[in-house]
Formats: sequence, C-alpha cells, structure tokens
Amino acid sequence: MWRRSNLWLIVTVPILFIINHRQHVDTFVTGSNQGLGFETARHLPKYPHVHLFVSGQNLTSVQEALEKITKEEDCKAVVDSVVIDVVDDDSIKAGVKEVEIKLNGAGLDVLVVSSPWLALSNNSPLDKCVYAEQRRRCV
Repeated sequence: MWRRSNLWLIVTVPILFIINHRQHVDTFVTGSNQGLGFETARHLPKYPHVHLFVSGQNLTSVQEALEKITKEEDCKAVVDSVVIDVVDDDSIKAGVKEVEIKLNGAGLDVLVVSSPWLALSNNSPLDKCVYAEQRRRCV
C-alpha cells in the first residue's frame, strides 16, 4: 500500500531533477491548495530560482495555501496564485491568460497535474491533450 510520502517522492523526483538543472523554473501545480498538490507545492519554494503558481478552484483556499507556503522559513521563491477550475474551459482559458501575463508571455517549464477531477473527467481540454498525445504514441 502506498503512503502519502511515497507518492510525494514519485511525483517530485522528476520535478527536482528539472529544478536542479535549470537556472530559472516556472512551475504550475494544479490543486495545490490541498492534499498531494499542496505537499508538492510546499517543497518547491525552497529553491530561489523557482517561480511557483499555486492554484485551486476556490479563492479563499488558494489564498490560505499561498500564505502557508510563503510563511515557511525556507521560502525563497516567487510564489503566485491562480484560481482555476480544471474542468471548466472558460476558467482554464482565464488561468492561462493570467499566467501568460505574469510570465510576460513566456511558457511554463513544469506543469504538475494533481487535481483529482482530471482523473474523473474526459471533457476537459487538458484531458483531450493527454489523450491525443497517448493516441499518437500508440499508433
């Protein structure tokens, strides 16, 4: 049986590899206001060259997560927040636009998809991208 710490390790090892081999890393973690997403987001600001986007569906919970993360004594990164519902096309488009503005048109280096709703929905634009990529690999 998997423990939360084991899952966190599986999720974060590839991210830490990227962070340790780049001078600047723009990272977006979906569902980072709770659970595994929060635990992942909580450890990333230890690196001063990380720009972290904390996200979730609810403004209040996203702000609470942002406060918790930035108040940790070893927080050295730039931490921003974005309210986004990953199963709502309009919310995703607005979130993308907000991130583009905050990054001055640059793209993300790392996208951590930890929202539980993505596993339940096949109507999200993110799902369509994943499924299209899987079909390309299988053909």
